[in-house]
Amino acid sequence: MLELRISSDHDNREVEIRSSQLGIKRLARAVIRCFGGVAQAYGESGYRGKWGEHFPRT
Repeated sequence: MLELRISSDHDNREVEIRSSQLGIKRLARAVIRCFGGVAQAYGESGYRGKWGEHFPRT
């Protein structure tokens, strides 16, 4: 897991905060849970307001 110090930094300024190995099914479930958590926390309009994009449902 990487953390960007500033959300607009995309030029290798990230810091590794966690590392692990997962099977593909566990990884897929984790990603889906995270998307669900973001959707629940911000809602679609809140997501767009924070990140300037539509929530990635597809």
